[in-house]
Formats: sequence, C-alpha cells, structure tokens
Amino acid sequence: MRKNKKFMKSKNKWFILFYMFFFVVALNATYIGLRIPDTTAVVGDIINIPVYADTSLTGENIYSYQLQISFETNIIFANEVIIDSTLSEPFGLPYFNNSVPGQVTIAAAGTSPLSGMGVFLYIQFEILQSGFSPVSFTGEENNFFNEGTPSIIFSNGSISIPTSVSDFQNNLTNFEIYQNYPNPFSSSTTISFNLTTDLHKLAQIKIYNIKGQLIKTLSPQIGKGAGIRKIEWNGTDNQGIQVSNGIYFYRIQYVHKPRNNEMSGINRALANDIKKLILLR
Repeated sequence: MRKNKKFMKSKNKWFILFYMFFFVVALNATYIGLRIPDTTAVVGDIINIPVYADTSLTGENIYSYQLQISFETNIIFANEVIIDSTLSEPFGLPYFNNSVPGQVTIAAAGTSPLSGMGVFLYIQFEILQSGFSPVSFTGEENNFFNEGTPSIIFSNGSISIPTSVSDFQNNLTNFEIYQNYPNPFSSSTTISFNLTTDLHKLAQIKIYNIKGQLIKTLSPQIGKGAGIRKIEWNGTDNQGIQVSNGIYFYRIQYVHKPRNNEMSGINRALANDIKKLILLR
C-alpha cells in the first residue's frame, strides 16, 4: 500500500514537471503576425494590397517563406507581387504562381535572415467587377516561414467594390455602420447602423463567409427619418440552419424607394465599410 502511494506521488511529480516544461515552452514560443487590410476600390483599378508583418522579424532567423492567398476570381485578379522597399526585398523577386483561379502562391528564400516589421510585400490586384472579395491566407499548411518556425498568426482582409464612384460617394454620406456587439458572440449579436439623412429606402445587411459566399440577408426596419437602426443575427443562414464557428463579414446595402413606393431596382452597397464578426459557440 505504501509502495503504491509512493509510486503515485512519484508519478504525479513527473506529470507536474512534464506540464511545467511544455507550459514554459509555450510561453517562449514565437509568433509572427501577418495581416491583410480591408480596402475599397472601383472597377478598373489596379491596386497594391500590402501584407503586413505586425511583429518584428528581427532575430527570428527567417531564411525562407511561402504565402498562399485566396480571393474571388470573378471579382479580382492577382497580377504580380511587388517587393520594392518591403521587408522581403532582400530575398529578391519571389516565385509567383497565379495559375490556379482564385489563388496566388508566393515563395522565396535567401542567405541572410529577414528583419524588421512593416510591409512584408505587396500583391497587385486588378479589379474586374463590383462586389466583395475576402483576401485570405489559405491556412498554416500553405503559409509558413522556414519549415514552420516561427509560427504565424493570420489576420485576413477584403476588397469591396461599389457599382460606381458616385455610389461610393453617396453611400459615405447616407450610412454609417457600426461594429456588431457582442463580438465574438455565441448565440446572437446586434448589428447597428446610423441613417444620417432622411431617406426613403429599404436596407439589407448582407453576411458573408470567409470565402465571400452570401449566407444571410437581414432586412431591418428603416422607417422615416435619420437615426440609429438595429437588427439581430442569431448565427443562422438563409435556410435557418446554424452556421459553423468562424469569421464572417457583413456590410449594408440599400435599395432606393421613391415616394410613390415603386422600387427603382438600384441596389447600392456601402462597400467602403466592411465589418468582421466572429462566431464562437
């Protein structure tokens, strides 16, 4: 009996030491934050989207990298990668593969480690048509430094394209959309926006998944007069099915409604203001 107690104490001691070791390793683990920002463009634009290193690369012994970015191929097209005056410039012009629709792969290596923080590189996109496209890292297996060390924390972005420059300018004065609350959320969240002018319009909140697919359309009551409007989303799609945990995007759209109550058929998006929400059950 005493031997069993002694054995159990010894076993517990080794378990404690084992977990303390991995806890210390986890505390000392290095992560590099890579971020793609949200932006707005118009059809026909050629824009350079930065990939930011929000954590310093100095001292991390980064001798190679691979990035793989996905996007909506019918909305935007990846032309090339630009490294001038970026953190990755010392490696020279990288391998660039845009042959897979809706995806671009970039890779390079060098003999001296990269350093600093800021713009890691630029991806040049051509804007093909109006709409909304997430610009997202495809996952840890396709995005890495060296052979996976240091690890990367990803922050995805998006490009939104209004139907015209005039729509974009008009929308700026008509609406202001706010961050949902709570965020992250588990059961439901509230989306608010401010109707800043006295307009007769029907508004819709469009919610998209990380692939840019529309999953839910919410139709808040507008009424007359300026002011803040609110609507709740319970984490379901247009069929009433609960969606999976993850990151989603939302924006507001409105359809002009003349005073004679006849729909004009003009569907305009407040595409300059895309918000992210996170569902965690």
